Amino acid sequence: GEKKMLKTSISCAALVTLLLTSSAQSDSLRRAKEAIDNKDFINAALIYSDEIDSLGEDENENETLNKLRLNAGLAYLEAKSFNKAEEFLNIAINESSEFEEIQSKALNALGNLYYYKANSFLDQQNVSNAKKSWEKAREYYKNSLEIDTNASVQNNLESLNDQIRDRIEPLISKVEGLVWRDLNCNGKWEENEPRLKATIFWDKNDDGEHNES
Repeated sequence: GEKKMLKTSISCAALVTLLLTSSAQSDSLRRAKEAIDNKDFINAALIYSDEIDSLGEDENENETLNKLRLNAGLAYLEAKSFNKAEEFLNIAINESSEFEEIQSKALNALGNLYYYKANSFLDQQNVSNAKKSWEKAREYYKNSLEIDTNASVQNNLESLNDQIRDRIEPLISKVEGLVWRDLNCNGKWEENEPRLKATIFWDKNDDGEHNES
């Protein structure tokens, strides 16, 4: 028999099919599916993790192992447990060179993970870290598309680009101008007025001095 798991996009996780090899495994995956349906993603991830441990390093179960790793990562992602999600997704990528579908979905999921992180940083108006997360998300989406030109991944990439335009760019401030000695005090630079070197800084303590604060 087969069990269908989660579906991936910006808001949900990837569809993965597992071939069941035993009644015990079938029961575990049924419980994981129930946990997902109840939005108990941490419990689902733990069930997948237990299944991974039970299979050990059996090379005959390599595809099943990596699907379990992918599903564990996806469940942790839904639970917003980003560190654990990234751990399982990276293992699934590194150990599934023969299984392009798993690699593509894991890369897409990592793109989603950093998409979420970018949004979280934007909510804090932390533009620098948001841009770093955005760059990582874009890289993962592009790597996923190189393996599988999936429409949902392309949509995720387009959504990410829209996010940058709509959320990040309006938060970026740019200060530029000219500093000069205004000899005639008219507020306009003229050719006979010397330009001056200057440092632009945020005067956090309002003392008029450029210092460590």
